[in-house]
Order: sequence, then structure tokens, then C-alpha cells
Amino acid sequence: MTIAGRARSRVGHRAPTTHQPRGPRRSSRAGQSLVEFALVIPIFMLLLGGMVDVGFMLYSRMTVISASR
Repeated sequence: MTIAGRARSRVGHRAPTTHQPRGPRRSSRAGQSLVEFALVIPIFMLLLGGMVDVGFMLYSRMTVISASR
């Protein structure tokens, strides 16, 4: 088959499009993301608060140790 023959055979072929989904499917995904975020953010906040609290505890401990010398 020649190059021209290949070109003619692709005339009816459509390239796949990449578009955003429309309608209730999109809002459903946004709602799912919001629910997942709402479930995960308290856990992350507790971990972050715990790390900050442990940092303050270690800082206070080192201050007391240094003051007692």
C-alpha cells in the first residue's frame, strides 16, 4: 500500500478526544473528593498537632535539663 493509500484509509478515522465529563458524573466525583477530604483531614490534623506537641515537649525538656546544669 502506498502513502496515498494509507492516507485515504484514515479519512474516516476520528482521533480520540480528551474532554472533561459533563453532567451528574462530574459533580458526583467532586462530591466524592469532598467526602474523602472531610474524612482524612481530621486524621492529618491530629498527626500534625501531635508532632508539634511532641516538639514543644522535647524543647521544654531540653530547656529544663540545660537550666539544671
